[in-house]
Parts: sequence; C-alpha cells; structure tokens
Amino acid sequence: MFKYKGRYYFCVSDLHGWNSSHSYYMSADNINGPYTSWAVMDGTDMDFSHVTQTGFYYTVKGSKQETVLFCGDRWSDFAGNGLGYNQWVPLTVEGTKVKFNSLSEWNLNAETGEWSVGAGNNYVLNPSFDADRVSQTTLAGWKASGSGCCNANGARTGRWCGQLYSGDNFGGKMSQNITLPNGTYMLKAYYKSSGTYSGKISIGGYGGNEKSVDVKAKSDSWKEITISDIQVTSGKCTVAFEAAGNGGAWLKVDDFSLIGNGSNPPAVIEPVKYAEGKYIKNLTVNDAENAADWSVQTEPKQSGSTVFGDRAFTFTAMPEALKGAEWIQTAAFVTAFEAITICEFSVEIRSNNVVGTHHSTSKKRNHAGLTASTQISA
Repeated sequence: MFKYKGRYYFCVSDLHGWNSSHSYYMSADNINGPYTSWAVMDGTDMDFSHVTQTGFYYTVKGSKQETVLFCGDRWSDFAGNGLGYNQWVPLTVEGTKVKFNSLSEWNLNAETGEWSVGAGNNYVLNPSFDADRVSQTTLAGWKASGSGCCNANGARTGRWCGQLYSGDNFGGKMSQNITLPNGTYMLKAYYKSSGTYSGKISIGGYGGNEKSVDVKAKSDSWKEITISDIQVTSGKCTVAFEAAGNGGAWLKVDDFSLIGNGSNPPAVIEPVKYAEGKYIKNLTVNDAENAADWSVQTEPKQSGSTVFGDRAFTFTAMPEALKGAEWIQTAAFVTAFEAITICEFSVEIRSNNVVGTHHSTSKKRNHAGLTASTQISA
C-alpha cells in the first residue's frame, strides 16, 4: 500500500507463484474504504511489471514533488526471470490513475523528488523474453504475425529467448511498437540460427528508411548485431525480427537493446500559465507537482465556494470584507512542498492582502512583500 496526495492505494499481483505478473490497485480516500474496483496498473502489461511482482512502495517527498517508487520482486533463482534482485521504478499518478514506468535506467533527485529517464535506458520492453514465465506463442510486449512465433529455452541470458520455428514450412514475424523521445539511437540484439530462407532484425517507422541486418545464415553460437545512427524524428519506432524456412529450421533472438547516444533532447516541462485577474497578475507556483491545481479566482468568494483546487472542501463562512475580492485558489497538498517560497505574484494597485492558512500547516512560509492585514482559517 502507498499513500499519495491524501489517497490510499492498495496493490497486489497475480497468483503466479514466483513468476512476474501484472500489478493491480484499488484506491480510497479513507484507509478503511470504501475502495474502488480493482484496476490493472497502466504500463505493466508489456513486460509484466518490469519482470517482477508487487513488493513494496517507498515515497520520496521532495521540495518540488512527491514521487512514489515501486519495488518489485524478481525471483530469478526460482522462476528463471533473468537478473534477480529488487527492481525499482517510479510511478506516475494522474488523478486517481496509476501509471507504471518500466525503465531499465532512470535518475532521481532525492532533494527535489523529481525523476527523469536515464541516458542508458533500454526502450525495448521484455527485451530478453523472460516476462512470459512459460512456453508461449504470444509474447508480452511483442506482436506476432505469420507462423512459427514462440519463445524457447536455451537463451543467451535468463531462461527464455524469442524464436521463430515450426515443424512445417513457416514464415513469421514478431514486432514491438515503441514510443520514445526524438534523438539518435543504437539497436543491438543477439541471434542464433539453423539457417533459414530469409531472416532479418530491423527497425523502422522512426522517420527514415527501414534499417536491417540479415540473420539467415547458420550460426551455432550467439552473435551480436548492431544498427547504429538511427535518427528518430517521429517520436516512435518499430523493432522487429522475422524469418522464413523449411520445417525444422529456426531463428532464436535475445537481449534486444535500443539506447540513445546522449544527444536526445531533455523533456521540457512547460510552466503552468494562469489566467490573470483584474488585479492579481504574473502568478508563478514553485510547487511544480501541484501547480495545475492553482488558479486566480475572479468570481466573488462566498460561503459554499470551493477552498482548494484539488479538494471538494467549501467555505462555511466568509468575512464581509472579503466577499467579492479576487483571490488565489491553491492546492491543498501544497503542505507537502518543502521549499519556503511557494508562489509569487504581483498586484497592480496598493492593496491589503489576506493570507488564509490551513489549521494543520506548521511550516514557516515566506510572506515577504505581503501586507497581511487579516488571517483566516480554512
């Protein structure tokens, strides 16, 4: 279980023994419920929770945002799920919807709570085919077409690898559609082959012509292939392997990686732009995680008005002097923001400024420049 912005999230995995699984959650405002129905955590389907099952959660409360970390159990000795140990990934919570970010490398600023995708992140999911746990013809994260698609033992690493094989003549292909930042990438993979009519590992749909490496020649040992200088301009690509052959022929692949060369532009987080009032202007909020829940309110504030942008609480009473005044509606969860200065704004006329404080707030805030003639409790 974890708690985020005052809401409780109870999480479980499938009953698959030691094997990896989807992650599920239900949530409630009160720890005793009532809870929502179970939902699959978005992002756990392509590689079954980064080849893990739900372990526990840890929350980093930074000066700019709060980040929940998923710690998954990967039982390599018992299930052959590739490299073992706990796997840590960041979660994203939008509203009450939880997204699992399946990343092989990412960065965390423990002071601010902000995280980012690492330069060495592998954008191929289930790249070593260990997520599927048992013999399958439809593999997690990979779309199968034609005939002969399956996984197989005898992997380069872990227990499983991808395979195109049939006892009859066959022609098959497995592919994965990937969303990623524009930039320059390198694709690597390993293969073994009995010798087939045709066979290739390819990447396309990235904004340029398809690039591929021929892998139809017989190879009894694992060989590495590399496709470099992939200039992604479309924000997406498709990685695939395919082969055709006589009955009994096969192509095995394993350990795909698609990694940027460091030239990928960093994600730009645009600051929230607030509508301005007649008097209140140039509002900026330093609490980036909750900034979208702030606003400048030009409608008269009165009893029944919503207090916060992220809660349904309302004012039960309002001093006569404040009725009809412009005001800034904040986020209730701003209390988790650690920095002293939460926001800045300008008022274009000489005015008295009222600072409303929540009764549970204990942090000392910077009210420099404000003439606080009155304080009210909300």
